[in-house]
Amino acid sequence: AQLRKRELPSRDIASAIICRVSRLHRDSPNVGHIGIPEGAQLIIVGDIHGQLDDLLLILEEGGLPPQTSYLFNGDFVDRGVNGVEVLLLIYALKLHWPDMVFLNRGNHEAKRLNEKYGFDEEVAYKYDMDLFRTITKSFCMLPLAHIVAEQFFVVHGGLSTEEKVTIEEFNAIDRFKQIPKKADSKQGDKWRLTRVFEGAVWSDPRDIPAWEESKRGAGIHFGKPTVEDFLTTNNLKKLIRSHESFQPGYAEHHDRLTITIFSASNYCGTDENMGCYLVVRPSLEFQYRQYRISGNSGRLRNHVKKALSQGKSVDTDAEQDALNRIRMLVFCRRSELLHAFQEADETKCGKVHVELWNKAMQRTINDQVPWRIIRRALTPMERDGTIAYVPFLQRFQNRLQQNWSVNWSAKMLVLLGDRMKLFVEDIASDKGKLVSYYEMCDNLRKFIPGLGETASYHIVLAMDANKDGYIDVEEFVDAFKMSAFDDVTMSKTPGDEVNGTPTSVPEPFPRSPATTTTDKNCVIELWEMYSFDQISYAILKRSFLRLCSQRKIERPPDNSPPGSHLGQARESW
Repeated sequence: AQLRKRELPSRDIASAIICRVSRLHRDSPNVGHIGIPEGAQLIIVGDIHGQLDDLLLILEEGGLPPQTSYLFNGDFVDRGVNGVEVLLLIYALKLHWPDMVFLNRGNHEAKRLNEKYGFDEEVAYKYDMDLFRTITKSFCMLPLAHIVAEQFFVVHGGLSTEEKVTIEEFNAIDRFKQIPKKADSKQGDKWRLTRVFEGAVWSDPRDIPAWEESKRGAGIHFGKPTVEDFLTTNNLKKLIRSHESFQPGYAEHHDRLTITIFSASNYCGTDENMGCYLVVRPSLEFQYRQYRISGNSGRLRNHVKKALSQGKSVDTDAEQDALNRIRMLVFCRRSELLHAFQEADETKCGKVHVELWNKAMQRTINDQVPWRIIRRALTPMERDGTIAYVPFLQRFQNRLQQNWSVNWSAKMLVLLGDRMKLFVEDIASDKGKLVSYYEMCDNLRKFIPGLGETASYHIVLAMDANKDGYIDVEEFVDAFKMSAFDDVTMSKTPGDEVNGTPTSVPEPFPRSPATTTTDKNCVIELWEMYSFDQISYAILKRSFLRLCSQRKIERPPDNSPPGSHLGQARESW
């Protein structure tokens, strides 16, 4: 009840839920079996991806056991903002009705993807990293598939390149580990089960004669012959899977031998797909139940078209509401947009033609919004039909970042200066070289592992004095305030002598606190560096205080002056 009210349980309760579910799954086979009693129904739920509203709607419409059983087919977390709530609610349902609630593992029930798509940071922000480690262990306990009424094989992804794979072989897979990567799936019979494991969580159906490599970099694209081989070998009727978003929320493949169910409507807040779950009756008839959570981009598109239609009078409030929604989307995707604009900016002039601007907006935000119509309300256009994209993006900031992002970026540049000398020297050796936003972000992460997109974006903009979207030598020098580079670096390389003294190359960032005599300063420096991101700020604050406690270092005062960076960060978040 607490989770359904969007309230998180205490850390102790959350940990107990996760550990008890792990124990439940520990002795379960890789492939479970589900029956459907008379008068009941089974609901198969596809990807939820941390979208709590979708899960609550499904539970409200479908009802709870014993009238309804549930099979959650993987990808409970990542991308959505309520992954913790979704996972704990599904786990709590499993604990309460262990024989009527079933779970399959998806490709996002894996530590590597959780760290890539942010679930680890969500758990750390709402609880701590120890609980995240407990969760990743519980993911390794999840079954890989279920057979419904001895006829339908339900798995998150699909099949592999292997022929004549039996259910017994599925049950022989060692699932109690992280999902294998493509590099782990080597050729030869020895690796047959590894390839089957990978395909179960990663593969996708396609209308092809046999199979082909997947663009995902894991799993395969499998055709009708592959499905027929597997179903015939195991005397099954259909393959039901998830893993892919389709506009209606479901898709039928291979003459209805394969079915895809995807339950995250308005996926990631920008897609217009319906959500869908599959209702299976005791007669084995099934029904697709579609839905859409309100506030999605489809309504946004219609709202914008209505409010900003050319040649018609519009309601001022409706127009402003539509524009505010658009501004919010631009603000949230500003780093992706900058990269998209620079891909289209072949001349590296900081401007793109309005048609290229339109295509970038469609590709990055939404391809159904009438960007040509609303462009005039978002940004001016030059006489030659081009748009200066950096000034355009800088128009969209929230007040918090407007108030202190400039000061934060300036402070970070001072810290970055020494650490990026090698990179700056390389740029300085080619006076005509321009570094794009993407290249700059890539190099920032090399020197500062884990630096977020938002922080990188603002650091790059702080360097870009002429606002053309690119960084040149002079802008590097000015930004880092390294006067030695004005006279020396243009003609010297690392190791050359300056006034009889060899230039030194600083050690890579970050330095280990254990190897420096200024432990506190080093940790505070890390704290400052990452504090632009809310979740990272919280994680590093806890790490800093833990380190202070372990090493008996004097912690900084909680009442940091309001004008200081730490004071601003503390007040802001």
